[in-house]
Amino acid sequence: MKKIIGIGTWVALGLVFIVLWGFTSSEQNDRLCDKLVVIVDQSNGCRFVDKNEIEVKLRESNLYPVGKKIGYIDLNEIETSLDRIAEVKKASVYKNLNGTVSIWIEQRKPIVRVMNSDGSQFYLDEEGYQMPLSDTYTPRVPVVTGRINEPLTERSVPEIMKNETLSKTVKSDEVYTLVKYITKDKFWNAQIQQINFNRNNDLELIPTLGNHLVVFGDLEHMEEKFNKLKIFYTEGLNHLDWNRYDTINIKFRNQVICTKK
Repeated sequence: MKKIIGIGTWVALGLVFIVLWGFTSSEQNDRLCDKLVVIVDQSNGCRFVDKNEIEVKLRESNLYPVGKKIGYIDLNEIETSLDRIAEVKKASVYKNLNGTVSIWIEQRKPIVRVMNSDGSQFYLDEEGYQMPLSDTYTPRVPVVTGRINEPLTERSVPEIMKNETLSKTVKSDEVYTLVKYITKDKFWNAQIQQINFNRNNDLELIPTLGNHLVVFGDLEHMEEKFNKLKIFYTEGLNHLDWNRYDTINIKFRNQVICTKK
């Protein structure tokens, strides 16, 4: 009998707890959001978006959370909306029971600026996605010019490279592969400021130091060509005038052909 009474007591307490939790949960869900915290991560050096732009985007999409009931704020919808911003790599949205919604924004980092022959321009980021130019921020990245006219697309370069038709008609894969190599090497990242496709579709490198042009050719034996050029820079030009040559041609294997001015 005592055992039955004990079980009944615990069941009653459990029911009371559930009822109280239901009232509390309902009260918390009905609480209005009274604060929005937006943090834009700038650790990669980029300044493409700021807190005000994020808030404007949310207002335009009718997703601004302040003044809405916490329990009815769709965090996934907010994240999806912010992820559509070309400069945003990832948006993370959280809410707490105190009525605060917090947003953390990770920005994309461009590695090259493409200047098409028709005048259109865009950046390629670290993952090979296109980014539009900004009216307020210009990152210091190599520029690609010359005989290039890449279409605007939402596909990344790795996705393009998997498409046999697209990979044969665009040059973004060459640009991306070359610039990824350059940016990973401290020496070349500081030395190469411009890449050009000449009339023969050969890649040309324009260095920061010296008034010469490096004829690179295609990307075949790319690492070998860079090693050859680095040796020439550090040993062959160590005691010579960097401006003595007009062109340095490393297009052909086992050769460095220099043309004096």
